[in-house]
Amino acid sequence: MFFNLYALMEDKITIDQQTFKALAAESRVHILKLLDKRRHTQSELSAELNLSVPTVKEHLEALEKAGLVNKYEEGYKWKYYGLTEKGKCLLDPERKKVWILLTSLIVSITAGVLAFFSNFLFAGSMARVASSKSLMASESAQAANVLSAAPYQLNVLLTLSIVFFAAAVVSAILLLYYSRKSRAFRKH
Repeated sequence: MFFNLYALMEDKITIDQQTFKALAAESRVHILKLLDKRRHTQSELSAELNLSVPTVKEHLEALEKAGLVNKYEEGYKWKYYGLTEKGKCLLDPERKKVWILLTSLIVSITAGVLAFFSNFLFAGSMARVASSKSLMASESAQAANVLSAAPYQLNVLLTLSIVFFAAAVVSAILLLYYSRKSRAFRKH
C-alpha cells in the first residue's frame, strides 16, 4: 500500500497507479468535488452529473478502489458516499495547515492572556508582601528574598506574554494566507 499516515501528516500524498486511473476520467473528478461539499447517494450524483446510475456506480467503485471514496451504510435505505482522508487531502492539501494554525492561534492567545494577567497578579502579591508591617524576623528575611527576585520574575512574565502575543499574530497571518490559498485551490 503506497498511502500511509506519515505522508498524510506531511501533506504529501503518494499517488499510485490505481489513483491515477481513478482520476483519469473527468466525471470522477467532478464526483470528488461534489463529495467534498457533503455526502451524496448514487442517485443524487447521477442527477447532478446527468449520468446514468450504473455509470455513476462504476465511477464510484473505481474511486473506492483507489481509496478516495468510502461507502457509508448507516442503517438507512440509502447508501451514502463520502471522501476519505486521502480524497480530502487530494482536493485540498492546505486544509490540515489551516486547522493546525487555528489551534496554535487559540493556544497562543490563551497563553499570552494568562501570562499577561499573571504579571498583574504577581505584582499585586509582591506589593502586599512589601506593605505588610507585621512580619516576624524569619518572615521578613524570606519576604526580602522574594522581593529582590520580583523585578526579574515580572520581566519574565511580561516577556512571555509578548512572545505569546507575537506568536498569535504570526499564526493569524499564516492562517489568513493558508485559508485564502485553500479557498482558491477549491475554486479550481
